[in-house]
Amino acid sequence: MTEAIFALIGVAVGALASGVVNLKLQNRQFAHEKEMHSLKNQAREHVKALLVEMLSHDKWVDRSFDAIRKKLEASAMMI
Repeated sequence: MTEAIFALIGVAVGALASGVVNLKLQNRQFAHEKEMHSLKNQAREHVKALLVEMLSHDKWVDRSFDAIRKKLEASAMMI
């Protein structure tokens, strides 16, 4: 009887330890994929933030495509 209880406890502890290890590995994989996605789309997000900043600025009056293109090209040189 006691051997069966110890075997059951061993199985439960093993399953719990396996679940914890799998959870940690899955969290690390998710963090890595999230970082890769953000690095892949970094230029797009930078352009989006720059356009929002330019178009919402009160003192910036010239909203032509040429002015936007010049600002974006200057910004792309810094990246």
